[in-house]
Amino acid sequence: MSENPVETPKRKIDPSEIAIGAAAVLLLWFGIQNSASVPVHFWVTSVSAPLIVVIACAAILGGLIVALWHRVRSRLKKPGPR
Repeated sequence: MSENPVETPKRKIDPSEIAIGAAAVLLLWFGIQNSASVPVHFWVTSVSAPLIVVIACAAILGGLIVALWHRVRSRLKKPGPR
């Protein structure tokens, strides 16, 4: 009796995963290269923070906005009971 190990299917890599990974690496590289403190002006106050923290906060907020946008669009496209 021959024993064939069960082959696991190979997972295809989505091009969007590659783009997200490349953007994350470039963002991290940019932040490390620009680690000096920068002033950040809000409506009421100003603070000084390392540029990498400012970039990370902007990236997180941008990601949240995109995720919320996709969620709203997917709910608008679904036909619901009226």
